[in-house]
Amino acid sequence: MKNKKYVMMGGFAFSDKTDMIKLKKLAKKGWLLKGSKYLSYELEKGEPQDLDFAVDYRDELDEDYLMTFEKAGWKLELSIEHVHVFSAKEGTPPIYTDTDSEVEKLQYQEGAFKKPAMISSLLLVVFLALEMLIIPATGLIHFLWFMGIIALIIATVFTVMPYFAYKIRRRLLLKKDNRR
Repeated sequence: MKNKKYVMMGGFAFSDKTDMIKLKKLAKKGWLLKGSKYLSYELEKGEPQDLDFAVDYRDELDEDYLMTFEKAGWKLELSIEHVHVFSAKEGTPPIYTDTDSEVEKLQYQEGAFKKPAMISSLLLVVFLALEMLIIPATGLIHFLWFMGIIALIIATVFTVMPYFAYKIRRRLLLKKDNRR
């Protein structure tokens, strides 16, 4: 029997809560979070545990930040750049208990994606406009130009979609809390 398996991430911008529920269910079956690889959670077989999971966003981890979570019963399990996944025994009070904190968390992520989304979108529009306006070159130059457009499409998708996902989630949360 395998002691390791990988489970696809849903994307923190789109399904962080769903992913945390998935990790909780897997921990109950003995599949414990050990890391991440290629947009997947890396899980290792162990003793079944009743754990809650939560995600937080922060550029730099300092001792005070980690100690605050640790004192509240939360253990850092995984960090991917500025995204941090914590676990705690089932029933531990959540990391964020009020709407303001949740809105702040979403606003932080929205801000992190705003500039890259704008830059990649603008460059994509410029590259596509130049492709249509200028007589396309042939051979290697055209191939490289085409590959640049493909790279910009990918960059745009992976920045614009999360930006709007965080923006929409934040607005829905404010609307739900009647503070639009």
